[in-house]
Amino acid sequence: MAAYCPHEDLGFTISTPDIHATSALTRTWLDGYLAGAEPRPEEFFGPAIHEVGFEDERWVRWQQLVRDFRASGVWLLQDWWDPSPLPVGVALPARPWVLQGAEVWSWRGRSWVRAEARPTVRRGFLGGQCL
Repeated sequence: MAAYCPHEDLGFTISTPDIHATSALTRTWLDGYLAGAEPRPEEFFGPAIHEVGFEDERWVRWQQLVRDFRASGVWLLQDWWDPSPLPVGVALPARPWVLQGAEVWSWRGRSWVRAEARPTVRRGFLGGQCL
């Protein structure tokens, strides 16, 4: 978020970890600011997220992503996008995959499918291997 120092007449940006001491009123404002700034779940899981029940593990992950965002003020995941199909006969790596928002998808012969076994996504990158 934008911040301003009147003593130095300087504008700059900060994140939640940069704020060490606040009044209760300021903390309430910050919590509201972050709540209003959090991206919608479909931005990271695609529109189909609204077609599954709240017991789906993606909703649990969404809740953790939101908690992390509100604690850090940083959202590093990429937006959801529809990957293009791969042409038939193209030489592919052993496990072609794409990172779509908070989801890892693998190419399964004729289409992209959500990978059930997936690595941890940290700071927009995959950790480990995608199975």
